[in-house]
Amino acid sequence: RNLARAKELYAARQNTIAEIMHMTGFKSRNTFYKYVVNAERS
Repeated sequence: RNLARAKELYAARQNTIAEIMHMTGFKSRNTFYKYVVNAERS
């Protein structure tokens, strides 16, 4: 997974979550939130 890229894309707010997941290889929205969204909040 390209975690750094996913975090950049999420922070930029230019793409939907589904698009970011597709581009970076995340299979599950739960996993995406765990590593990207929740990590950004803490």
